[in-house]
Amino acid sequence: MEGFISKTKSKIYWCSLENGQKTWKLHDVDGAYTKRSDNYDPQKMMEKNKVNRELQFLRTESNLAKRKLHSDYIKTNSSHLDLACGRGGDLFKIEKTNPKIYIGIDSSPGAIKEALNRSQQIKMKHRMFLLDLTNERDTGFLNAKIKKYQVSSISMMFAFHYMLESQSKFETFVDFLSKINKTNHCVFYGITPNWNYIHKHAKNTLSFSPCEGCTIKALNLPEKIDKDNYAGLKYKFYAEGSVSENEDGLTEYLVFWPAVEQKFIDSGWSCEFVKPLDIFNGLYVQFMFKFTGNKI
Repeated sequence: MEGFISKTKSKIYWCSLENGQKTWKLHDVDGAYTKRSDNYDPQKMMEKNKVNRELQFLRTESNLAKRKLHSDYIKTNSSHLDLACGRGGDLFKIEKTNPKIYIGIDSSPGAIKEALNRSQQIKMKHRMFLLDLTNERDTGFLNAKIKKYQVSSISMMFAFHYMLESQSKFETFVDFLSKINKTNHCVFYGITPNWNYIHKHAKNTLSFSPCEGCTIKALNLPEKIDKDNYAGLKYKFYAEGSVSENEDGLTEYLVFWPAVEQKFIDSGWSCEFVKPLDIFNGLYVQFMFKFTGNKI
């Protein structure tokens, strides 16, 4: 599905994947795409009075890290692809890098709805899609729709770990990245939770708090992780006043980099770096891959 706001009709336009028919829908897109649960609650996100100082510091530092990565790797007058763009929180950061076109993708109807509304405040050319990046049908559709754009940078902020729900879904995602029409040395970068930090602390207790207002609960984390059991390693993440399915938190998955890096290398990417952010003892890492085309 693809969405955009028509300034003349003030509606969101959706193109159905199943039969190709084009229909107009009003701003309320609830139920338009229900394959995944919609974890975005704007009201909770705005309850800043409930957010403690440590958690606010975490968000502030995370935003600074995202801004720097966008500034370093988005080239002026280029095509940028923002995977799991969410509510469009990075639109204004990315606009400052002056790309020729911004392409945003997310699987949450509520998030895309808000991102589309935010997009009316920016001047850069943009397109947005409501798609599941681990679904082969969806990724094939997207590749066909954006084929005319030669992407030079791809970002994925605080969402890469959701691609590790299963090995097959992760491989579909990597295959999608490899098939995108892109420039030589296209970069894929982002920020994601540090598997080593979470696994290390989860060994000692089933639940721990990296900072006040933030809780991580281990679910099925094995004592040892290797290339044969790197996917589907679940834990629950809860942050006060933020995104969550319920009080227990949102289900997330470890990104076991030794296995993940090898999958990217096999698909023609080189790993330039995976390094911890200097926030709460390395709770998150930043990463960057560069496409070489040298498949193994």
